[in-house]
Amino acid sequence: MPAVRYLSAIDVGTATTRAVIAAVDEARERLTLAGWGQAANRGLAHGIVVDIQAAQVGLREAVRAAEAMAQRRMERAYVSLSGAHVQTVVTPAILSVNRSQRISGATMQQALQQARQFQLKPNQQIIHTLAGPWTVDDQFHVQRPEGMHAARLGVEALIISGNSTAIGNLLHCLAAIHVDVEELVLSPLASSQTALTSEEKQMGAVLIDMGAGATDVIAYQGGHVQLIQSLATGGGQFSHDLATQMHCPLPVAERLKRDHGAAQPAAAGRAEVKAQVFGDQGEVAFSTRFLARILAARAETLWAQVEAALGQVDLGALPAGIVLTGGASQLARLNESCRAHFQVPVRVASAPYTLPLHQFASEQRAPAYATVIGLLLWGRQAESQVLSAPAPRPTPATGWRRTVRAVLAHFLPG
Repeated sequence: MPAVRYLSAIDVGTATTRAVIAAVDEARERLTLAGWGQAANRGLAHGIVVDIQAAQVGLREAVRAAEAMAQRRMERAYVSLSGAHVQTVVTPAILSVNRSQRISGATMQQALQQARQFQLKPNQQIIHTLAGPWTVDDQFHVQRPEGMHAARLGVEALIISGNSTAIGNLLHCLAAIHVDVEELVLSPLASSQTALTSEEKQMGAVLIDMGAGATDVIAYQGGHVQLIQSLATGGGQFSHDLATQMHCPLPVAERLKRDHGAAQPAAAGRAEVKAQVFGDQGEVAFSTRFLARILAARAETLWAQVEAALGQVDLGALPAGIVLTGGASQLARLNESCRAHFQVPVRVASAPYTLPLHQFASEQRAPAYATVIGLLLWGRQAESQVLSAPAPRPTPATGWRRTVRAVLAHFLPG
């Protein structure tokens, strides 16, 4: 009987780190939950490691909990990467090919390799190279040219890079807890595996992935990624606004947001809630409508930031509209606030039961877990087919899996 194969994923979030181990059921083509763990994270800000020791604590707790449940070690994992340090650029490439031979997957990789031959900004490291529309001679917008004949093969490649120092610090934390990195995957790319359907990607949609410390925006059209942006505003900013205007501790504001908050004042009603505030007043009563006004203002600010990030992207050309996911997307009436601002279809996405997932409870399919589940799905596809063309791995062939010294030597400047 063949040995069971396992996939592991770690979502390194600003507020929470989540780790999952899943068994790969080849016969049923699904992933069965084996281990699950999560822990509070105090070592990151806006998706970037700012305290290595604190980040290691959260990572270690989440990974050890998943290992205890699965009764096996997490030796390597697909790991999320996010933050405003991530940059994108579209680079075209044209490759001369032998017309008498069919275009192969290797030929497509050569074209993508050619697209990577440009001058990166200082201290940037390529994370992903995503193929956009292909061109076969004078035929444009080819989805997949494999098997075709041509004299020229062209591609519009989206190159995604990240700050080498930020990447190096994250790898340092993972190496310290003895987890090898199978692949770093940009958080919104992972989340889109969970939250967007293939039809939405083809028709055109924007995914807004709202975490505690950052909001990632990714736009698809024709099945290809058109744009990726990371905003330094997340659910934590909503709570901070409440804490500031109510003069209350941040944990109190977080609880009020979760239990009584809404992104539209008209829907908040006129009930009153009591909250512990600073000073000698003790508890003070606030109306739920007052809370909603604060949260609605922050939501409008976020939508304006998303609109600016989208730039020249025409939402009218993206008929599938906007999909919200991530833990912060669960604020009551947030989807209605988004719909009112952008005037397009909006939905909040959790992991649907159509995904090849087994023994994942409903609470483990919530929007907050879109990234970690997406990492598993990414890994499953990456090991069975070419999902994208990742940057060439540095030697040795084990790629990301290196000692701390080798990691730092490769990623940190100096």
